[in-house]
Amino acid sequence: MTKCSILIVDTGPLKTLAYAGRLDLLLKPGLPVLVTDMVLEELRAKNTDGNAAALAFLSDCLLKKSAEEYKTGVPEKIEIYRGLGQDPGDESIRICLRQLAAKDDDDSVLLLFEDNDLAKNSFLPVDNVNLLTTRPFLQRLETLQHIDSAEDLLREAERKSAESDNARALLNRKREHDVPPRKDSQVRPF
Repeated sequence: MTKCSILIVDTGPLKTLAYAGRLDLLLKPGLPVLVTDMVLEELRAKNTDGNAAALAFLSDCLLKKSAEEYKTGVPEKIEIYRGLGQDPGDESIRICLRQLAAKDDDDSVLLLFEDNDLAKNSFLPVDNVNLLTTRPFLQRLETLQHIDSAEDLLREAERKSAESDNARALLNRKREHDVPPRKDSQVRPF
């Protein structure tokens, strides 16, 4: 039986949902939630309101086993990667994708992200990995009637982020991604 998991490889979706006050939406599809060790490291490294809320939520989920840490080993080698001129976050994603490509089952993964560079990089695609940015994720939840309005949530995230003492532009995404499994374009993971 094919199963699907949500794999968070980028802090962007977590920060957006944190500022919207709706990190709980990660659990709404009822799929296993995996978060890379590098994402956890990046959340710990920068003290922002969004990072703090996301880290608190994930820590609680990890304790309750409603989320699982996906180990790449990159946080322990950050300085080595930086010394080689490599981005540790990108290396973490490469490791995830190599591991997923090596699996010999039909399980698939929703790769949840906001970083535009991720979709441009040559280490994609992998057959069992489906790209999904935050907006289409929320739009799918709206279609399933888990939320009233994806756009209202995104506007709220933007507003709260702008009010934060560490404000950043959340919604400057150039391109949204909602790529179905490559084996069957009619299949939606949730």
